[in-house]
Amino acid sequence: MKSSLSGSFPSRMFYCTAACYHGSFYCANRGYEPQQLSASFVDDGVCDCCDGSDEARGRCKNTCLDKSSSQKQAIKDRVAQISQSLDRKTDLMAQAIQLKANWAGKAHSIRSELEAQEAEVQRLQAAKESADAAAADERAQMAAQELARQAEADEAARAAAAAGQA
Repeated sequence: MKSSLSGSFPSRMFYCTAACYHGSFYCANRGYEPQQLSASFVDDGVCDCCDGSDEARGRCKNTCLDKSSSQKQAIKDRVAQISQSLDRKTDLMAQAIQLKANWAGKAHSIRSELEAQEAEVQRLQAAKESADAAAADERAQMAAQELARQAEADEAARAAAAAGQA
């Protein structure tokens, strides 16, 4: 095949047919990322490879280093962002550990106070039961005394009634 531009040189498509493996074209893109293109993108007037290898020589500017620089900066920015996030995570974890320790201390204090309060409740319940028992004993004694007085009064009334009949 002859190129319509140069007359005696093989066309780019002819060259690509030999260079394109199974319908694809490999861009080396030195300084950036290699790339595989469909053969239909070769010699189409669009610079698809950053090294310009998919178009006629001199048609495309090699932008691989610029892309690489941009990519490296994006990676650096992402690394800085991740580093900042990790620092924040470390700070939050330290705060969480401190809060956990504080809450554990408060929980221990509350448990101790609860135990003391429960002991006080038991002491007061025992005192109440003792006081209730003493009050019940006193009421029983008073009831017994009242019964004894009543019995004496009844006895005196019977004796007086018997003396009055005699």
